Amino acid sequence: MALTYTDLENLPQILPDFKITSSDGRQTYTSEMIVGKSGLIVCFICNHCPYVKNILIELVKVLNSAIEQNFAVLAINSNNIKSYPEDHPHKMLEIAKKNQFGFPYVFDESQEVARTFHASCTPEFFVYNHKKELYYAGRFDDSRPGNEVEVSGKDLKFALECLLEGVSYPDKIIPSMGCNIKWK
Repeated sequence: MALTYTDLENLPQILPDFKITSSDGRQTYTSEMIVGKSGLIVCFICNHCPYVKNILIELVKVLNSAIEQNFAVLAINSNNIKSYPEDHPHKMLEIAKKNQFGFPYVFDESQEVARTFHASCTPEFFVYNHKKELYYAGRFDDSRPGNEVEVSGKDLKFALECLLEGVSYPDKIIPSMGCNIKWK
């Protein structure tokens, strides 16, 4: 596991164009169709990362709640499954079902979507407003495996609250940190 941080310098300020297929191959999602009335949350996660496992239960609660607030949500796994078979789409479907994901969990086999977003690590969060402008990119909260900090989702939840209230995000954005994306 290589600890990696979000590269806040090179993030696309407008939602990049993308097209990605669901883990079961039944549905395609594009940047044109996925933005909700309140905006879009894109999160890069995977099955094996201890940083993702640490926040997963609260993450699902926060994202499912965001859907109720008219956000579209898309969780993306861009890892190389030859090197990390635990991240295989079949196992993604199991994780999504077991944890009651109310949002799509898609596999970026080509890794082009991760490159387009300049994603660096898992977990990593991007929030776009309804005009497809980047509003927030950063961490979920300050909990890490073994640091004894309770998982709360406070940073992502605060960003969503500010966006819903129509105010600028007032805090310094703290980059996410976690496992690096496993590139081919």
